[in-house]
Amino acid sequence: MTKMLNAGIRFTGDDERASVDTHIPMVAADLRKQGYRPYAIPRGGACAMGVLGHVLAAFELYQQCLAQVWSLMGLCLQ
Repeated sequence: MTKMLNAGIRFTGDDERASVDTHIPMVAADLRKQGYRPYAIPRGGACAMGVLGHVLAAFELYQQCLAQVWSLMGLCLQ
């Protein structure tokens, strides 16, 4: 998905996971200086937008599973 969205990955170079929390705003600021409009999401998606993303992903997965069940039963979802 990273390649599909043309996303970049940056490493903190620090073994401490909490260092990510301080680097996110720094990277976002750097991207803004380059003319981008980043939306900084805390690690783990621990924000309202991240939660919504998880909920929508679960709903999409549910719909796909439901469609697969109907398909296996020989029925067609309209």
